[in-house]
Amino acid sequence: MKKFSVVLAGVILLSFLLSGCSALLPGKSSSSQQAATVLVKSDDGTMSLSVPKAWNTSDKDLADLGEIGVSNDIQDLYIVAGKKPKSDFKKGYTISDYMTVVVEGMNKTLENPKSGKISKLKINGSNTLSVEISGIYQNINLVYWYYIIDGKENFYEAYGWTTNSKAKTNEPTINNIIKSFKANEQTALSENGKAA
Repeated sequence: MKKFSVVLAGVILLSFLLSGCSALLPGKSSSSQQAATVLVKSDDGTMSLSVPKAWNTSDKDLADLGEIGVSNDIQDLYIVAGKKPKSDFKKGYTISDYMTVVVEGMNKTLENPKSGKISKLKINGSNTLSVEISGIYQNINLVYWYYIIDGKENFYEAYGWTTNSKAKTNEPTINNIIKSFKANEQTALSENGKAA
């Protein structure tokens, strides 16, 4: 299932590139999972997620899609997080613009795609948009939860997915992990030699 999911995520990213959007490349209850977590940081230390200790916290296949890739293969739970510098986008580009391209890309990639209403929320004080998208890819029903987080210097994306049959069970876990997302843009500025 993981390799299939990695292929799907790769196809989605490729569809963004081919559509001219290369700037976008990039069993336990949820309460018991929350109790025993570990902080997973990107290699540059600029972002992190809190994930259950039992998860694969360095999923190399998923990390190739973003800067953080975590998974629980037994439960078909997969989450990726990454960032894109705002300087890569035209002036005035917003998280709404970014989300529109994400939804359009998913709609082109999935068979019988269904997108929910885009919701506004805050994750650790940052304006965020989220959407649920479902569809069929290579005869498998999948459900995605996609978040775009508006940082000072970057747009962050965090998304998770699972199979349709496990969506109701896995949705709280995926969303809680994504909502644990933290960005530390000061680390990136300091490491780049610029004043923080």
